[in-house]
Amino acid sequence: MNMGIVPAAYVFPALMAGVFDEIEYKCGYRCDGVATSVINSMNTIAVGLSIGIFNLLIRGYIQPSFDALGACVTVQPQSVLRAIVWAFVGINVFIHLGLAVLLRFLDVEIKLPMMQKVIRQRQIDSCKARGEEWIEPEERARLVQQELDAKALEDFTQELKKKCGRNPDLDFDKLLGDYIEKAEKQREKAAVKEEKRLKDEAELLRRMEEKAKRKGVKI
Repeated sequence: MNMGIVPAAYVFPALMAGVFDEIEYKCGYRCDGVATSVINSMNTIAVGLSIGIFNLLIRGYIQPSFDALGACVTVQPQSVLRAIVWAFVGINVFIHLGLAVLLRFLDVEIKLPMMQKVIRQRQIDSCKARGEEWIEPEERARLVQQELDAKALEDFTQELKKKCGRNPDLDFDKLLGDYIEKAEKQREKAAVKEEKRLKDEAELLRRMEEKAKRKGVKI
């Protein structure tokens, strides 16, 4: 049963992120913090209510007793067994069937690429209006990573100098060269992976835009 609700555990949080983008597109601000607080509060209340309702359903529950061999000799009433099955299986079935029906009316994943384009353009225009230079998030991340790599190289160099000072048998130039070569290979792998990710995102965006056009979805 638990494996059956795994898709819902990942699908709905992902769709929620899209809903936040739609709110930003329509209202000009994000509500991630407020929404998360409300969701956590509702979950806390729902857990308490669920436990209370479940205890009410199994009012005839008999505390298990065991024989000398450790085998359970208690027979639960049929009403209790039915309540347990209904609480752990039946309710979930109907809830997720209802959610599946509701998903038919949710088209945020189709509109998302178009909305994100508009949101990004707004951010660019706002940045330029403040007299600041716009830097794409990917480029900003690359620059930050360069700073981190430079700092890591500097720290490694200083530490290596200390080690070589304590141990004259160590070859400073070789060890430093090995480190730089290894770091360069890692950067090349990361660059290839990032390039593939960008291509996949571009292809996904193209397919979603075509799907939105076919369905006549407008933002």
